[in-house]
Amino acid sequence: MADTLTVKTPDRLALAGQAANEAASHQVFTDYRERKATNTLRRQDAGLALFAEMLATAGIEAGELAQDPQAWRGITWGLDSAFLRWQLRQGYAVSTVNVRLSTVKTYAKLALEAGTLDPSTYALIRAVEGCSHTEAKRVDEGREAAGIPTRNGHKKAESVSLTPQPAAELKRQPNTPQGRRDALIMALLLDHGLRVGELAGLLVTDIDLQAGELR
Repeated sequence: MADTLTVKTPDRLALAGQAANEAASHQVFTDYRERKATNTLRRQDAGLALFAEMLATAGIEAGELAQDPQAWRGITWGLDSAFLRWQLRQGYAVSTVNVRLSTVKTYAKLALEAGTLDPSTYALIRAVEGCSHTEAKRVDEGREAAGIPTRNGHKKAESVSLTPQPAAELKRQPNTPQGRRDALIMALLLDHGLRVGELAGLLVTDIDLQAGELR
């Protein structure tokens, strides 16, 4: 009796699942970015652009790291660690360096979900740590001794406290449309403790004068 070879039709559900996975992998970055605020995306894009700038100094041409999962192919923990050290040599504040390091980790995770990075590579990238508050002081002391700036820009390392008198003067504005606007801005910042980004995103409809509510 001759042997019979039976060829089975591929399982439709398996094929559909594979197709769905491929489609989802192309949408990972888009889906993530659609859920984020404009200011968040602006900060992340700036951080990734600086990462690409660092890679360019090493002769590595990076793709669209903020948009294209394939641009992360070949990114390793060594490059992430080099980015950390490069920023410190460029004189960026430790807090800023830590934020950008977090951005790289966030997009590396998206690249993992898209199938561009393998789990072991992502795990090593995620393990690269920034500087703690205590470590930051030592890092800055070392940079100052070496003549390296510890901050770029005009932002101060420590917050500045206002006494009641100058705070009151900031809220004392002319009785004009711009003056009343400025007085409200200072009151929201000083009396209600809004952050600049929260204030910038505030709409007239977010304030209910009758109920005395600010949303």
